[in-house]
Amino acid sequence: MLVLIVCVLLFAVVAAVGITRPVVQSLTQLREVADALALGDLSASVQISAKDELGRLGESMTRMIRARKSLARSAGEISAGDMTTTVSVPGERDAVGHAFVQLQQTMRALVSKTGGLVAAATAGQLTVRGESSQCTGAYRDLVTGMNDTLDGFVTPMNDVSARIVRMHAVFTVVEQVAAAPALAPSALQAVASRFMVSMPSPRG
Repeated sequence: MLVLIVCVLLFAVVAAVGITRPVVQSLTQLREVADALALGDLSASVQISAKDELGRLGESMTRMIRARKSLARSAGEISAGDMTTTVSVPGERDAVGHAFVQLQQTMRALVSKTGGLVAAATAGQLTVRGESSQCTGAYRDLVTGMNDTLDGFVTPMNDVSARIVRMHAVFTVVEQVAAAPALAPSALQAVASRFMVSMPSPRG
């Protein structure tokens, strides 16, 4: 009788070990993969072939790894200047995915505004400015800085251009006087008037 009890106990122990060992191994693997994901390591993979709850948990973690790899790939493409890449968002509650989509849209808008300013300046349309109100934070500061840079360049250029126009009018009057001396008094008065307008006011 005692021998039978011992045999039953040994069988129970062996059976318990045989049942729990795969479970412990699977749980250990899942923990290691979770720890790797927490550190941003996307090279980890789940190797669980069971069809039970642990197997389904492993499949869920595999989908998580796949989604994060896709997001990392899109982030790399965006950082390299590719604004056409598609950011995959697995679900409506994926906060990280939606944040990357928003980032991509912001970068696209910034690139578009910068390209528009460059194209306008190249075409000589120096009055075009970027809409900084459509941006926020550092992006708004960047667009505002570009607008201020254009203003700092255009304002002196407009002033010089206006003075050149006035000086050209003065030279035109001088040419008229040379061609018709009888008009000298009135022409000289016009020259003096236009010359004083074209010259900067003296500083005290």
